[in-house]
Amino acid sequence: MKLSSDILFQDLTKHFSLVTAGKKRTSLSLEAPIFYYSEMSYENDRVYIGRIGELPPPPKNISCQIICVGGRLPASWNAGNSCAFSIVSEADILSVFNIVQNTFLRYGKWNSELYHLLNTTANLEEMIRLTSNILGKSVSLVNNQLEIVTQAISDDDKWHPASWEHMLPSNVRIWADTHKQNMSSGSASARWPRKTRSSSPRKKTVSMSP
Repeated sequence: MKLSSDILFQDLTKHFSLVTAGKKRTSLSLEAPIFYYSEMSYENDRVYIGRIGELPPPPKNISCQIICVGGRLPASWNAGNSCAFSIVSEADILSVFNIVQNTFLRYGKWNSELYHLLNTTANLEEMIRLTSNILGKSVSLVNNQLEIVTQAISDDDKWHPASWEHMLPSNVRIWADTHKQNMSSGSASARWPRKTRSSSPRKKTVSMSP
C-alpha cells in the first residue's frame, strides 16, 4: 500500500524530533523505503533514508520523500518539489528504517484485511474496529439519518464518547444546514453551532458639559 508524508510524519514523531523542508505529500503515492547510497538517482514517489552529508538535493523535476538522520539540513540544501524530514538527534539509521518500514507493513496489512472482509463477510463492525486500531482514534459509522450504526472506541483517543455532543444527529443536521447556506452564499467555511447568549441592549451614556 502507498502512503503519504503525513502518515510517515505522524509515526516518526512518536520517536524523534523532526525538522521538515519542501512540499509535504498529502496523497497516498509514496512507495516503500530504500537506503540511499552514493550516486543513486532519485525517483518519483520513493522514500529515501540516509545520513546528513550523504544525501544530495533532489532535482526539481523529482517529487519524492527524503528522511535524513543525524542533524539539520544545511541552509543551501533545497528540497525542491520533494519533501524532506531531518532527524536532528544522532539516531540509529537502521532503527529509523525499521520504523518507516513497519508503518508501510501495518497499513498494508490493514488494507489487505479490509479487502478480505469486503470479499467475504462484509462485516461493518469488524471494518470499523480495524480502522480504529490503526488510526488510534474512535470511529463511528452513521446512516443517512445521522444515526450511529456501529462504532469502535479507541483507548488512545483523547475524546471520550460522553463528550461527543457535537456528533448528536440534531447538531450534525444544524451544521449541515449551516454549511449548505454558507456554500450557497459563497462562504467556504461552516462552524459547529454554538450556544447563543441572550444579550440586553447596552445603554449609551452621553457626557454633558455645563
